[in-house]
Amino acid sequence: VYAHFMGWFGQSNHMNVGYTSSDPAVVARQVSDALSRGISIFMEDWYGPNNAMPNNTMLALKTESESRSGQFWFGVGYDGGALTKCHNTTGCDMTQQAISDLTYAYNTFETSPAYLRINGRPVVMFFDPDRYGTLNWSLIASSVPGNPLFIFRNSGGFTHAATSGSYAWITIDTTNPNNWAQSYLDNFYATDLKYPAEYGFSANFKGFNDTLASWGKNRIMNQNCGQTWLNTFSEMNKYFSAGTQIAGVELVTWNDYEEGSEIESGIDNCVGLAASLSGSQLSWAISGGSESTIDHYTVFVSTDGQNLMSLGDVASGQHSFDLSQAKLAPATYTLYLKAFGRPSITNKMSAAVNYTVSDVAPTADLLLTPASGSAPLSVTASTAASTVVYGSIASSNIDFGDGSAPAAGPVATHTYNFAGAYTVTATVTDSYGTSATAAQAVSVINQSPLAQLSVTPVSGIVPITVSASTAASTDPDGSVASSVINFGDGAVVSGPGASHTYNSAGTYTVTATVYDNLGASSVATATVTASPDIPPTVALAVTPTSGIAPVTVTASTAGSAAPNGSIASTSINFGDGTTVNSASASHTYSTAGTYTITASVTDNIGDTSSKTATVTVAADVPPTVALAVTPTSGIAPVAVTASTAGSTAPNGSIVSTSINFGDGASASSASATHTYSATGTYTVTATVTDNIGDTSSKTASVTVGTAGVTVASPIPGAALNANVHVVASAASGNGITHMRIYLDYNSAYSIWASSLDTYVAVASGSHTLTVQAWDNAGTIFKNTQTINVIDQPPVAILSVTPASGNAPLSVTASTAGSSDPDGSITSSSIDFGDGT
Repeated sequence: VYAHFMGWFGQSNHMNVGYTSSDPAVVARQVSDALSRGISIFMEDWYGPNNAMPNNTMLALKTESESRSGQFWFGVGYDGGALTKCHNTTGCDMTQQAISDLTYAYNTFETSPAYLRINGRPVVMFFDPDRYGTLNWSLIASSVPGNPLFIFRNSGGFTHAATSGSYAWITIDTTNPNNWAQSYLDNFYATDLKYPAEYGFSANFKGFNDTLASWGKNRIMNQNCGQTWLNTFSEMNKYFSAGTQIAGVELVTWNDYEEGSEIESGIDNCVGLAASLSGSQLSWAISGGSESTIDHYTVFVSTDGQNLMSLGDVASGQHSFDLSQAKLAPATYTLYLKAFGRPSITNKMSAAVNYTVSDVAPTADLLLTPASGSAPLSVTASTAASTVVYGSIASSNIDFGDGSAPAAGPVATHTYNFAGAYTVTATVTDSYGTSATAAQAVSVINQSPLAQLSVTPVSGIVPITVSASTAASTDPDGSVASSVINFGDGAVVSGPGASHTYNSAGTYTVTATVYDNLGASSVATATVTASPDIPPTVALAVTPTSGIAPVTVTASTAGSAAPNGSIASTSINFGDGTTVNSASASHTYSTAGTYTITASVTDNIGDTSSKTATVTVAADVPPTVALAVTPTSGIAPVAVTASTAGSTAPNGSIVSTSINFGDGASASSASATHTYSATGTYTVTATVTDNIGDTSSKTASVTVGTAGVTVASPIPGAALNANVHVVASAASGNGITHMRIYLDYNSAYSIWASSLDTYVAVASGSHTLTVQAWDNAGTIFKNTQTINVIDQPPVAILSVTPASGNAPLSVTASTAGSSDPDGSITSSSIDFGDGT
């Protein structure tokens, strides 16, 4: 919340308002006044450094703001009038003049810690800076140091060059002095909401009247007894709230007396107050203005008409105050009623109203402790709770009503030695001499005797004989005359002493009634418990009830009870031939099995009871090892993970695990990963140990090979026939994509696999055989050897049909079944053995 501030008063060209604006003492009073109203910023109408009075006022305002410890700020409102001299000077550049003025403002004012900033940027407001023509605002914005926020006026300020926002002002309807610029404000606030990235500032004003100014134009906006002021706030609140806030609330103005908009001297709400009195009820009525301008009322009281004391506040809309709640002392007073205006609205005081308070008698309160009892009876009487309407309790006396002299209060104690009914009367007097009384009755009675009953014994097993006696009974104010003893089972005898036998179990109340010499009586009782013959109750706790042999078990009969007496003896049979005569014992079972422990207790009258518990002893079973190894083969280096997850301990739990990878490496965990760098076959051994120390192991094999091509056939150096059988495989850590056979460096066979098994036709002689493989990384692996192929002879097959017969015998011979294992038959000849 800030107020537009004028710093030019005291100059000859402005009206005399009774102070000089640049006076630091004046500025200090104005800042204190503003802070008391919730105003924390003065935005001064500034005309540049060459206008001495407003500039000196700004300097004083800076100093005062800095002294307020972060509670008050100031800012520059650059008035276009600062450019008047430049405008009237030939060759003067108004843009450069504005830059010069604003640079001075930054260096002199805006670096102050008390200068108004928004998000760290100093704020400069402008009042008609373009009145002599549009300035070069882009040049001004880029030239003025400090990157200030430029705030212009009216709705058009939101679209002004270099703008960061705009503020509203007073607009005057010269044809209607009651027009408070609602439509102007509506337009401004609606425009503000369209520019959420810019800062908008409201205009809140009481009215306008420039008829006092030497340059006045008879423009008037009526104050309407403070309604114009309140209307501008209501109008602002139509558009803004806690959820949609305006950047700042601008009060127009703090002290522009020449335009009649100042709020420094307050805003007249035209209210008149008329107060009247009826009994202790103060009532009032208002006239002239509206109660909507009043924040609350305060009732004041005075005994001299000069020095006032507040009796309390009354909310606006209520017009009465009950003076009795003030509890004023008896006297004649002067009352005043003050109507406190809403912010910056002037307060109004009523005329004096006379009020007389008469004394009221005190209220006597008498408390007796006790109010009745047996003689001798000590009674304390107190008037401390007595109250007064006015003044205080000055004195009190207490008459105990038995002829004794009255005692001074507020507290007195008296002893009554004789039985009877007495009236205690208390008189209290206040500091104004007015008295009141209170009375209470006291009853003093005969005291009853004090019955005493002794019974021996008070418990036992039936049949039980008891003795009862009232011999110890007394009477505080006489003597014991007689007594009667009722044994609670129908037997009643005279005291003071008697014996009686109970034959049935039960709980009996023995009642003794004692009478004094005046016939008063009192009773004393005792309880006799006649218990039946009940055997003892056995409590048996066995720990543990199961385990692995050997297992040590503790058996305890603690908690066993003998209802009729006490436990005399205890024995514990462990069910394996061992018996211990004690209330607690430990025993070790070495053999698996199920055992019954029997505890027996005997009480002092010979009754015996038993209780059993079962103990299960299991055989010692070693743990079971689960071993998973992944992978179980691969090309070095190969990372292998071994896990014993799933291992179990039938007799308990696994407490430790070790994994030996067979190459010197080991791990003490349930799962581990190890990398084999050398080829070979390794044995992975997993060992688990359970909680009782049993150990089991399990093994798995891991085969680690090397990358390359392995040829299983042909065997180097072997003699081969022409159809060569080639068997080969390839391995690589990156995976084999395909393989190929080269015979004398020419491709003879190809396959997309990591192994091959095929036959290759080879001519006799010496040849170079190469098996080559490729992996996924493009690496090539080869295995080359020299092979020797020997030409094998053909296999001759001869068939003759028929093989015998009579001459002439025609015989057919054929070599068609002949074959060549490493080639083909090219020719054959047949000799018939007779020269043909």
